[in-house]
Amino acid sequence: MKIAWGTAVKHVFFCLVILLFGSAATAATATDEAFQNLADEYISDLANFSPIFATYVGDHSADHKLDSVDAAARAETRTLLLEYITALNALDLDDMNRANQVDAEILRNKLESDLWSLDELQEWAWNPLYYINIAGSSVYSLVARDFAPIQQRLNNATSRLLEIPR
Repeated sequence: MKIAWGTAVKHVFFCLVILLFGSAATAATATDEAFQNLADEYISDLANFSPIFATYVGDHSADHKLDSVDAAARAETRTLLLEYITALNALDLDDMNRANQVDAEILRNKLESDLWSLDELQEWAWNPLYYINIAGSSVYSLVARDFAPIQQRLNNATSRLLEIPR
């Protein structure tokens, strides 16, 4: 039986696609799933870390809130960061697919950087621009993008501005 060259190439290509996509679908391990759940939880928890940053990345659940900057808020943030680092360290990166390994390292670096900034840099204690950036970013992130009706965004900006004295 003679198969035309074009047909043979199509069959080989089709088999490769099936192998690649088939293996990708079955390659997800329990660790991959655990990491994905942890990453999803972190993303949904962004509003607890920083309502302003959450707005910036597209989570509008706390658009009316301003970041808390007192000692209690820093302690809560520190606890959350340590919980995420501990959960991430409990995962076996070698048991995850390459994309999740990279994402896990990016998340680990972000968490450790935030913890270092909180514990060591302590910008909140010496840099007045820290507070100015919070105030400015809180309004800018609401008005710079057209993600909701302007009246709603301005109401949220007003709510944030009213919280600035604290």
